[in-house]
Amino acid sequence: MFTYGNAIAVFLSTAYYIVFLTHPPNREHAENPMPTPVDSVMMMFLMSLYNFGSTYEAFARTEHETVAKVSNNVHTSFTIS
Repeated sequence: MFTYGNAIAVFLSTAYYIVFLTHPPNREHAENPMPTPVDSVMMMFLMSLYNFGSTYEAFARTEHETVAKVSNNVHTSFTIS
């Protein structure tokens, strides 16, 4: 059954994937956390289980840091409620 929660998860995982398309490819200790759409969905699931620390730090290495942080706040508010 497809619910609003599932729709939000799909929307946000797509938003994260698009944001991380601008992540620079070959940086030391800065691997792209969401290089494919499947990885993006998996990372959304993992972020709902534990902390956002490593992903949140990676936002600064993209060209869309503000959009990523807003998406993160939306995801956090849906995870908590």
